[in-house]
Amino acid sequence: MHPLSDEYDESKDRILVSDARVGSPEAMEALARAHERFIYNIALRMVRDPHDAAEILLKMLANLSKFENKSSFRTWLYRMAVNHLISATRRRSETEVQCFEDWGDFLNKVYAEEEMSPEEHLARHAFDGRGCEEAISA
Repeated sequence: MHPLSDEYDESKDRILVSDARVGSPEAMEALARAHERFIYNIALRMVRDPHDAAEILLKMLANLSKFENKSSFRTWLYRMAVNHLISATRRRSETEVQCFEDWGDFLNKVYAEEEMSPEEHLARHAFDGRGCEEAISA
């Protein structure tokens, strides 16, 4: 299913959200299952790492009380997912980068090789096999 598929049924979500807000575990599970593929695709496209999808689904369930029905549920969920992924990427970049090698690894995760020009591809692999100290002392 495409993340913006026409198969989406807003009326079904409104019922599930309403039931989940009053504590129905079946409604919470149905809501998570209905949107897990959508969230997985967003995470995969934005950060090329689908592991954040489970975190986003838990966040969705924890924040159902904040959904105000001002938009479709999927629009609200999409915005929440994008904000989460941006924040998570920012946090990772602040904590992971210890040297140029780590910075390169981080960039590799967020910038796929198939999107690179030949010059960028060459620059990416210029220091392959060298550690941080070795690259700095050269």
